[in-house]
Amino acid sequence: MNWVDNASHLRLKGFHVHAMSHQSLVERHEQLLDLYLERWPQWKALSADPAAITHLNVGGGIGVNYLGPQQFDWQRLCAHLGESLAACADAPIVRFEPGRFISAYCGYYAIEVLDSKTSHGKHFLVCRGGTHQFRLPVAQGHDHPVIHLPRLHAIPGAKEQNWTVVGQLCTPKDVLSRDCPLSGVEVGDMLVLPLAGAYGYNISHADFLCHPRPPQLFVQAAGAESWV
Repeated sequence: MNWVDNASHLRLKGFHVHAMSHQSLVERHEQLLDLYLERWPQWKALSADPAAITHLNVGGGIGVNYLGPQQFDWQRLCAHLGESLAACADAPIVRFEPGRFISAYCGYYAIEVLDSKTSHGKHFLVCRGGTHQFRLPVAQGHDHPVIHLPRLHAIPGAKEQNWTVVGQLCTPKDVLSRDCPLSGVEVGDMLVLPLAGAYGYNISHADFLCHPRPPQLFVQAAGAESWV
């Protein structure tokens, strides 16, 4: 700490702590924030000028439920933090970095069904794309939700069955969703994977096996679109 205090080109204003990643339990975050505020006076005292220490960056780590509708209770966390700060004699300015919690809902990954096959009693949909473009499911270890968009029209009375959605890569790890219940899926249909706005394409091995990179469509405003 003395090195920072004595550095002519640095001015210490606070601390940055990132202790959780993809955590969905609000209780754990409440406990962590309370621990930070309990330690706050001790951390300030480490500086030669404690009065100048005003900011506490608590990082992110707020998770997203990819498998169900129940999401992180942000309102409850904010209410708890407000009470905790009000009870703190020398409360810091608290900053968050909730990247996944904000951006996950803003992205969709769309893939075309290229082929369907059955092997050892399991049904597979081979799609254009894969984990080299959307690595999130295999990185997080979950089966991603899938929305089926028929190319022409829905097949009335089509039997529902479980499909494993895979990509084009020559690796058994190229799996986006296992045993996904879908009906009437045909070659040429589109499958859309929601909640793809965080830790998707930007953590993927995009140039693996020289597959082309996917086009990215950004919706700028109501009715306005742009291709990149």
